[in-house]
Amino acid sequence: MGWKMRQDRQLDNALERMGFGNFGTAVLLLGAMILSTAVSSATTQKWLQTGGPGGGNILALAIDPQNPATVYAGCQHPKDGLIKTTDGGASWTAIKTGLWRSFRVLAINPRNPKTLYASVDAGFVGSNGGLYKSINGGASWNYLGLHAASALVMDPQNPEILYAGIERNIYKTANGGLSWITTNFGLSYGWVSALSIDPQNPAKLYAGTDLMGMFISINGGNSWTAINTGLPDLTSFPLDIHALAIDPQNPMTLYVGLRKWGVYKSNNGGTSWSPTGLTNMEVNALAIDPQDPTSVYAGVPDGGVFKSNNGGAT
Repeated sequence: MGWKMRQDRQLDNALERMGFGNFGTAVLLLGAMILSTAVSSATTQKWLQTGGPGGGNILALAIDPQNPATVYAGCQHPKDGLIKTTDGGASWTAIKTGLWRSFRVLAINPRNPKTLYASVDAGFVGSNGGLYKSINGGASWNYLGLHAASALVMDPQNPEILYAGIERNIYKTANGGLSWITTNFGLSYGWVSALSIDPQNPAKLYAGTDLMGMFISINGGNSWTAINTGLPDLTSFPLDIHALAIDPQNPMTLYVGLRKWGVYKSNNGGTSWSPTGLTNMEVNALAIDPQDPTSVYAGVPDGGVFKSNNGGAT
């Protein structure tokens, strides 16, 4: 069936309000969650707009895995900063965090959902930019240091272990953010733009960069190896990865969204890649239906959301 474009008035308005961009993967996941409250996300043809306070562009989202009706949204405008819904998006309230900053990345502890991690921007008043941690659902935050992160992932089996992509480095903590080490061995020059972790084997991680393409670590980030076989030639143009998604039922299947060349797919854990469509389009966000992984969503600037019903085959 190929890639089908999902563009109706509600979808267009919702994406415009949310500031769909490099952090759009989380936005897509929220859309799938909202749809599932009414009907199956695998069969629904429309997105529903949920509203929310006037906090500007939505840059980050975190869903409570124990209570999916609870969602945290990070705003670009510091007026609201962090907003929250406890009823699946029917209503939203601002959390007075004390951080007069844009919230760009959010992560939630699956075993203790009151523990949140956030990356916030630096500014000219108030608190520092960088990584913060809350143990009371966002009511108050402790500064963890480092700079603002462009990507953040948590070990699903040990939530004390996190990885943060910050500029040209990947940092790792094994104690919930109290201390960090760099885990860059083998990682070539390039801004870390995306991180993902194998849900069945957390020692295996994937990193996307804005210049040198894809990398894999099979030892918890201790070393990294480039995995660009089948991706566009690096010598002709920087290999800019904007989005990364792993099939939750079969982690050997991965999708990457590129700035210029659309969506590529790997069926062997990144050993090789092949194009799946949306050629010559910039893909900033990817999401996989957790109940039907053959349904894949891709978000593009000024073009809405595309859906493949057959795992990206065209």
